[in-house]
Amino acid sequence: MMFNRFIITFAFAVASLSAHAETFVSPAPAGMAVTIYRDDLALISEKRVIDLPAGRSTIEFAGVNDRMIPQSAILQEFGAITIERNFDFDLLAPASFFKKSIGEKVLLTRTSLGTGRVTQKEATIVSGGQGVVLDIDGQIEAYQCSGLPERISFYDIPGNLKPKPTLSIEVSTETAGPQEITISYLASGFDWQADYILSLKSDKEASLVGWLTLTNSTSITLNNANTAIVAGALQVLPETSADSIAAPHFAARCWPKGSTKSGFRSNRVQRLNAPVARNRALARQVVALEAAEADGLEDMVVVTAAKVAEREDLGDYKLYRTPEPTTVAALQTKQVMFLNNEEIDLDKIYVFDIDNPNYLASDLTPANVEYRVDNSLKGNLAQPLPAGTFRVMTTTEQGKPFFLGEDDQDDLAVGLPVKLKAADATDVQMETTILDEDSRDKGDAQEFETTVQHRFTNASPNTVPIEVTIGKDFYAAVKVDRTTKRLEKSETVPTWKFKLKPESSTTLIYRARWVE
Repeated sequence: MMFNRFIITFAFAVASLSAHAETFVSPAPAGMAVTIYRDDLALISEKRVIDLPAGRSTIEFAGVNDRMIPQSAILQEFGAITIERNFDFDLLAPASFFKKSIGEKVLLTRTSLGTGRVTQKEATIVSGGQGVVLDIDGQIEAYQCSGLPERISFYDIPGNLKPKPTLSIEVSTETAGPQEITISYLASGFDWQADYILSLKSDKEASLVGWLTLTNSTSITLNNANTAIVAGALQVLPETSADSIAAPHFAARCWPKGSTKSGFRSNRVQRLNAPVARNRALARQVVALEAAEADGLEDMVVVTAAKVAEREDLGDYKLYRTPEPTTVAALQTKQVMFLNNEEIDLDKIYVFDIDNPNYLASDLTPANVEYRVDNSLKGNLAQPLPAGTFRVMTTTEQGKPFFLGEDDQDDLAVGLPVKLKAADATDVQMETTILDEDSRDKGDAQEFETTVQHRFTNASPNTVPIEVTIGKDFYAAVKVDRTTKRLEKSETVPTWKFKLKPESSTTLIYRARWVE
């Protein structure tokens, strides 16, 4: 009973001291907005309402994002002077309790497995964190390694432990009363990408659906937030990032039994989920926190398509705003539709890109099947397309969906070509033969010359459009002459375009020259 009286008395003293502190807690935001950028960054704005006295006081913004970049936080719509800011992210958890209580006395409770008799002893924490070591009447023991069910009660909450990440700001205001405060800050742990589904209706027509895939890798849920996504390359310095913050987990670390002769074995003990705090309310907070962490290990994917996100032009950026507030839960991936067009014009082209004329493959080379979407100003699409993955789909004769392939694209403005390489076509192939090659000195450089023959075959029952290019990614400019097929004059690299009839073949011969 002596220990219980001590705990209650000490708790009353702590509560009395806290009552005189000019600290005011805002437990949660009344409204929220988030703008998500690429590259692990978001701008979060929280609207809070709090009653403050005139003069100097400290506001604790509980539940701010755990990946906050504290140096970026600013207060808006608040008529007060900011004096000092602190970001408290050491979370309330068993391991944190032990780590912060080294050298402090605690109450150790043990239960006999045979008789059920409960004993209590006062102990001093010698080391804490992952493995806890106790001093019990001069004997050094590892916590939860005695073989008996045991628990520890603390006399006080150590250090600045918080159940949620908390930003505290010391302010001075001349006016007393309720204050509506907007706090904005950058946070890491957010990202987005665009995902597109191109559903083919024919070789000339398709539908296109675009999704914004939002990812919240933090432990804080954005409830009913006005959400916007920014497309464009943002310059971010390396120091503009936040360390990952999570409540450390407690695990018993027991000394092995045995010797170098008999071998060592683990000391398996019964693990009880016992309260680590001196009152039931604090224990419930710890248990809830651990349960939330366990539940958050599985990522969630939520899809919403009730309405389409609206696009806005924001200077050099494109901003997509969800039509209504949305919730992006902690450790969740969510998709919001931003594009839905049922009539997209396109062309299906069979492409052969000859990158390096130095190394021409003599084996049969399949054509790349490329879908070119019309995104001109006069086309049916005429939309800026954020960088993302395009997945090409079709349907079988039985009406079932069939996946044809996928390709990544960078940010594309209206008017820029959308070229999607979906797969290789085994029915359309190219066979290459080197007819002649030569080289000669040309001052400090050397000129190379190669005469090439390509034989193209089409084993399909359809006429196919063929496009052949040479030197597109080559480090030297390639010039072509003596060609048996007409070159396209409007292209920046030597390019041939022609059609190949069903179950037929054709030959292209040309001379390529370049200087190295």
